Amino acid sequence: MLIGGKVELGHEVESVRLDANGYVYVIGSSGSPVYCKAGDDAAGGGPYYLRTDADGALLVGTDGTDGTLLRTDANGRLQLANYNAITNANRTSEVDPLSEHYLGPIVVDIAGQTDGTFDYYIDLSTYREMALQIVDVPGAAGDNTYTVLGTVLDDGTAPAACPYQNIGNAVYGAANWVTSAMLLDAERVAGQFKYINVHVVRANDAANSDGGWSIYAKKLW
Repeated sequence: MLIGGKVELGHEVESVRLDANGYVYVIGSSGSPVYCKAGDDAAGGGPYYLRTDADGALLVGTDGTDGTLLRTDANGRLQLANYNAITNANRTSEVDPLSEHYLGPIVVDIAGQTDGTFDYYIDLSTYREMALQIVDVPGAAGDNTYTVLGTVLDDGTAPAACPYQNIGNAVYGAANWVTSAMLLDAERVAGQFKYINVHVVRANDAANSDGGWSIYAKKLW
């Protein structure tokens, strides 16, 4: 019986076959069946297995026309290409590791502002935590108040239309800030919210229009 798979004898590729007893063989150059038997005995009989090379040395690269052998250790355990004989372990590496999943946007960098309210929305989808840095520029007479609000609504509603509540104390340790500050998500809970809104209130500008602020974010998976 002809079965799927081929082996290479020299430079001739032969189909793998089964005899009437279910033993695996190929047709050798003499036209007779060639069996693969434990101990590399080609006399036929079982048990049968895929022949491997337990040499221990690295295989020499081929030019694409030669076959290669499966590699095992002296006990017949399969060794993969990433096997390290010194540590007796398989080496692994991560593609696109989670440690590289972060985003550091500038949320806003603005100057020349008069009295008013301003909202800046940050989408935390797929992220677990976020630090914020506020750089406050009060101007000659005015003052700025910063409040961090959050929503868990995630049904496609636009950020500006979502219902928000103050999460400053729960996430960053204060209800609001009136000067430059570093807001650290020490408990790693900011990612529970769909959107975070940094709400800024500018007051007492006295028509100077010289208020400003910068807000930076660092989002981590």
